[in-house]
Amino acid sequence: MQVLRTIDTNITIEVNGEPFLCTIRFYKWALNDLIEYLNFDKNLILIEYNNKVIDTLSLKNILLQDQDKIEIITLVGGGI
Repeated sequence: MQVLRTIDTNITIEVNGEPFLCTIRFYKWALNDLIEYLNFDKNLILIEYNNKVIDTLSLKNILLQDQDKIEIITLVGGGI
């Protein structure tokens, strides 16, 4: 009987200027996974990924890699 072992890979990304450690198990994290993990509403944010503004439709296609830089900007309404 063969025993399957999981291999965890740790990467560190930067989210809004702060280091964020991701443990990746079985599959790579997409930018969409990070946004969902952090409980952001995709309709109310603007995302900058490695100095490029990203369309929210592309979030599932961008796989996180070590040393990526992500800025998440929340949109807030208000005024008089």
